Amino acid sequence: MPYRKRVIGIRNKIYVNSVFPTKDLTGLYQTVFPTKDLTGLFQSVFPTKDLTGLYQTVFPTKDLTGLFQSVFPTKDLTGLYQTVFPTKDLTGLFQSVFPTKDLTGLFQSVFPTKDLTGLYQTVFLPKI
Repeated sequence: MPYRKRVIGIRNKIYVNSVFPTKDLTGLYQTVFPTKDLTGLFQSVFPTKDLTGLYQTVFPTKDLTGLFQSVFPTKDLTGLYQTVFPTKDLTGLFQSVFPTKDLTGLFQSVFPTKDLTGLYQTVFLPKI
């Protein structure tokens, strides 16, 4: 499997950029780690044959107290799959958005509290 890996160390931080132009992925596999302890940005990008587009995962904080976002513009979903976790213990907002072929519109789930004593909302907006 041909690959190229570049590691650049800057004091206590490390920047790792891995690129895999492989036959199976039919394109670029890229993982970027701006900091060793992942307190900064963790980003993975997979433009693959199966996904027929971009798979992107972003982790701005190590303990996930910030934003956790996954984006899947895939063939099966025929659109955007997005999951957002603003807090580690989910005491804040948990939101999942599925504009998919099967749902023919928007599927949204919102969990404002960890024990779900607050709002649980599911929205189905079918196309007209």
